Amino acid sequence: QQQHQHQHQHDSSAEPISGNEITQKKRQKVDEDCMITSRLQRGLLLQIIDYLHTEELLRLPITCRFFHRLVSSDDVWSPRVNVLFTDKKHVFRKGGTLKEVLMNATVDGKREYITEHELTRGHWEMTYKASMGSEFSSLEPFFHRKPPRRRRFLRSGRIQSLTPSLEPFGVNNWQWILRDGDPEMKNYFQDEFDIAPRRDPKGTLVLYWGQMAFPPLAVKRLSNWGWILESTAVIFCSFPLEEFVKMVVAGEPSAQRIGNIFPAVRSRNTSE
Repeated sequence: QQQHQHQHQHDSSAEPISGNEITQKKRQKVDEDCMITSRLQRGLLLQIIDYLHTEELLRLPITCRFFHRLVSSDDVWSPRVNVLFTDKKHVFRKGGTLKEVLMNATVDGKREYITEHELTRGHWEMTYKASMGSEFSSLEPFFHRKPPRRRRFLRSGRIQSLTPSLEPFGVNNWQWILRDGDPEMKNYFQDEFDIAPRRDPKGTLVLYWGQMAFPPLAVKRLSNWGWILESTAVIFCSFPLEEFVKMVVAGEPSAQRIGNIFPAVRSRNTSE
């Protein structure tokens, strides 16, 4: 009992450890761990870090100065940039480092509106929807295992056909404008073809016309960062239509948002 009381007195006489001392000891332990880690070969470290999710990698620099310097290196971000951009069609590249490039591109990949530069910088493959009926699908080369029609939206506001021999109608006098989406915009073919009214999502619309006003084209973005212009009558695709059909057949979620598009093409692909 006397020994216990002596031990108790000895413990009570010890000075309490301050919060600063605890913080310093933790920091010293982290620094010691970082010193051990820093002795690993750089290539091995990069392989280990490659297993981290991007969110985890972004938190790593707060652990110590060593990882702060390491994670700032393009060597860490180069594999992630290459993987992310592998199947992407239109990549937004902006940033002083690969980390900034990846972060900016990831945010931009979620953008649903299209700019005039993006609309006019390349050609678009297009086809009528099979749901328009045999009168239109019979005119469509893509439904007959042939390359699709290709068009360009010119900066002058005109539409140019790059495959004039495949066009059932002359399009070179057609015009277009780009505008913000209107969820209540009327479908001009609604009465003529007995098609149910639709509500386009808020975003960008391409309005175009020739001898008459055509159904507005709603702009949509896919998971491969490609662009789709969709109306009740047609599809314009900023990358090969054949690739888009494969996405639809495979059940890719972003492609499934484009409703009732290629029933005839779907049958064609699944039967091969």
